Amino acid sequence: MRLLATATGPPAERQARLRAMTARLEALVGDAVYSRREEDTLESVVGDLLRAAGATLTVAESCTGGLLGERLTAVAGSSDYFLGGAITYDDRLKTAMLGVPPDLLAAHGAVSEAVARAMAEGVRARLGSDYGAAVTGIAGPGGGSAAKPVGTVHLAIAGPPRAPGPAGVEVDHRRLRLPGGRERIRWQASQIALDMLRRRLLAATPAGIGGIARGAVGADGAGAKAAAAAVARSVAEAGASALPETAAGGGPRRAS
Repeated sequence: MRLLATATGPPAERQARLRAMTARLEALVGDAVYSRREEDTLESVVGDLLRAAGATLTVAESCTGGLLGERLTAVAGSSDYFLGGAITYDDRLKTAMLGVPPDLLAAHGAVSEAVARAMAEGVRARLGSDYGAAVTGIAGPGGGSAAKPVGTVHLAIAGPPRAPGPAGVEVDHRRLRLPGGRERIRWQASQIALDMLRRRLLAATPAGIGGIARGAVGADGAGAKAAAAAVARSVAEAGASALPETAAGGGPRRAS
């Protein structure tokens, strides 16, 4: 959703009221806000964060069928940080291209936490990126079951650990139950995956992108300022209608 503030009165009073209302809105929605700039999109904000960190991204998609990659590459200059991805709709390709073990697929099914995590780790390792994002789910209208109804989606982000320490891979996961038809489910899945990336990048160590995105302007200034703008705009079209089934924070919001 987009939140707009309006005020009446003399110019100076209007500006003061708008600043107060904007501050109040940001306090209410918290870190769901991702930008104040009208021209920003969630994918451009994620791109600014990746660029400022000097980090790269790859994606592994199943139910979204390339939508996540399309949104990322719609941003001019995305070749600075986006390497590419794999559309692994068939389970055989999840194994051949991403290295997902067949026994894992047999035990848990393609739409599962275990497979989403393996997809994210696999695309990161095989394509050589800093971060790997994975989406697997049931977009419908068929294919659902009592255990995994239409709208069930698993998302995973694999990347370097947030905190300094031994090298390794840290994987975030979310399970979602998304409402709506096929296209809406696919869009919401891509939107929430982008928000997971945004939050993961903002949670990086203070010396890394988290410090930059929170406003510390580096020597070059431009990349850091662009990343700083990324802290303020909430997640859009996924909306509060998404029903997360994990202990992760509340559903995404949008403001401007």
